Amino acid sequence: FIPVGANRFELNLLQGYSDGDDIAFHFNPRFDTRTIVKNHRRNGQWGQEENQPFPHHMPLAPGAPIHLQISCQMDKYTIFMNNHLIAEFYHKIPPGSVMALQYKGDITITSVGQM
Repeated sequence: FIPVGANRFELNLLQGYSDGDDIAFHFNPRFDTRTIVKNHRRNGQWGQEENQPFPHHMPLAPGAPIHLQISCQMDKYTIFMNNHLIAEFYHKIPPGSVMALQYKGDITITSVGQM
């Protein structure tokens, strides 16, 4: 869930298990600017940020539970929140190399699953 007063959080799909590893997908909703930032990092260098405003239907209420799903398609990741498509990110790094999910910031994770 997103705590009351949340500013931002990030989810990273890592090619390893540490902070310095390449990031195949960086997902960073920013509540203060109502922007979703998407990116990747290879060899310590960030790619070109892709920014988009929060969708009007973004089902997000601080303090309420959310269900976030990142789906890996052949050419992109699709991100759903409470069954609403909120973002897409085309692969810059092969998704088969992802080894870990990292999360930081204003979010509480209660479970992680794989479909």
